[in-house]
Amino acid sequence: MKIENHNPLICYMEKSVDEDPEVFTRFKTTHFSQLGYFIDSINSIAGNFADDKTYWQIFNNSVPLTVGVSTYIPMDGDFVLFNFTVYSNDTYLWK
Repeated sequence: MKIENHNPLICYMEKSVDEDPEVFTRFKTTHFSQLGYFIDSINSIAGNFADDKTYWQIFNNSVPLTVGVSTYIPMDGDFVLFNFTVYSNDTYLWK
């Protein structure tokens, strides 16, 4: 996908659903007024941090992001990966 206008990642996620629905069929978010969007589920796979410590961790070029989809601005050449993750002491939600 071509990066334009320096939009946050959430905008490109919405565009991907429209452009390539066979690969990226849908996602659900919760919006927090102070923090922005939190990814609840992608392609019907939902995290539940309260019950089983699962969540969607976002990487760029194999490096975990320290910001979320409302703040991260992708650049040309970025490779963004959403990894369904179980939190452990070796995994970091935020640094």
